[in-house]
Amino acid sequence: MARPRKDPAREPTAARILRHARAAFAAKGFEEASLADIARAAGVRAPTVLHHYGSKEQLYDAVLRAFYADLTRTLGAPLLQATAEHGSAVTALFTVLRDLPEPDRDLLVTVVTEVVHGGRGADTIADAVEPLFALLTPVVTAELPHLSAAQARPRLLMASLLVLFAVPSARTPPGLERLRKLVWAEPGDALPLALGLLAPPGGD
Repeated sequence: MARPRKDPAREPTAARILRHARAAFAAKGFEEASLADIARAAGVRAPTVLHHYGSKEQLYDAVLRAFYADLTRTLGAPLLQATAEHGSAVTALFTVLRDLPEPDRDLLVTVVTEVVHGGRGADTIADAVEPLFALLTPVVTAELPHLSAAQARPRLLMASLLVLFAVPSARTPPGLERLRKLVWAEPGDALPLALGLLAPPGGD
């Protein structure tokens, strides 16, 4: 009896697992997201998840790599558009970051929290974020020539974190959420402040 043909439109199992893992880590964080729940959402058994990704840690790393690749593509389009239209690519960058869909913002908050608490994913992030810096740094230094590439990178990182944590997220730790509410009257206030971190001394 002939084996049934695979539907070319059907999402591959590994990709489906990765998609549901990304949603689970964004919603619950690393510790609370279980392989059993991820497998159930993907319509497979937990051993199938381990067959494709080896361990929960390896699955998390795969989610991080895919997420930062997507983020690089997401940020690239408005930067190119702003450059073509002679607008501010830096403003476009932070606007996109501020307006990320809630699941993506929650995942970013989860990632930063995991790194700060236990260093989880730090090596993967260091590798995955390099193409993002390679995309952003020349744009920023072209628009803000007072900054060298070495100066732009830490400022970009700090300004991005400022914008990210100014916006409410279900994944923000309770203590940090209290601090966020204390500091920010309005999340939108973070955008001009982030731009100010990149501005030349004296505002020239």
